[in-house]
Amino acid sequence: MNLPIDAHSQVARAIRRGELVRQPCDICGKQPAHAHHDTYEEPLVVRWLCASHHRGLHVILDRLNARSIRQRKSPLRTFRRVRVMTQAQLAKLAGVSQTVICHAEQGRVQLPPHVQARVAAILGSTPEQLFPEPEVTR
Repeated sequence: MNLPIDAHSQVARAIRRGELVRQPCDICGKQPAHAHHDTYEEPLVVRWLCASHHRGLHVILDRLNARSIRQRKSPLRTFRRVRVMTQAQLAKLAGVSQTVICHAEQGRVQLPPHVQARVAAILGSTPEQLFPEPEVTR
């Protein structure tokens, strides 16, 4: 189940059926406005934001999420450091770029399953230990 896609689909259906009416931007009153979900668990509870304010909110949320990711210890980073391995060394052994490893440690990208398995094998771990399920933040 993909909560963001399901939530967006439910909003679109509700608008088509007349169960949900588009509103102007909650901040500036501009129209048209986008439906923003604070949580995808409540798909029809939305805030209406113009494109500019919606984009601005997501920039702030992305920065906050990146900060919280940096503050949490990445299992991938921890395992790599325990094995006294640089990002460049791991990347070379895994057949990916150092940037990919860096972004994976920061939680900015999710590696494909076959790369997760390769990295886990190199570090003597399992994909489940190194790559916990990402949290839905928007």
